Amino acid sequence: EFRQVLAGWTLPDDVGCVPLCGSPSDMHSAALHHFVTPSDDFPDLQSAVDAVPLDEPLHRVLIRAGEHELPDTLILRQPVLLEGEGRWETTLRCRGMPVIRFLDG
Repeated sequence: EFRQVLAGWTLPDDVGCVPLCGSPSDMHSAALHHFVTPSDDFPDLQSAVDAVPLDEPLHRVLIRAGEHELPDTLILRQPVLLEGEGRWETTLRCRGMPVIRFLDG
């Protein structure tokens, strides 16, 4: 389960940190739709995650390489594959709060 994978992936201080893995070969996955962020269509990660349709499976949000400071906790309401661009080159940070929160419904 994704939550168990994330366990222990925070820094010892108050900075929540989630490294995201990916590789160039992953660019052609079986996902139905790809949402790339940051981009003109999705300037931030939450807007890309919110654009994922609730009634269709296999959606992927590709997060550009770099360190991304999130202003708030990222809220996931439906299954989605979050994938960093490049291997170990994408990090999400959220100071003083959890990086990701799962909501049912």
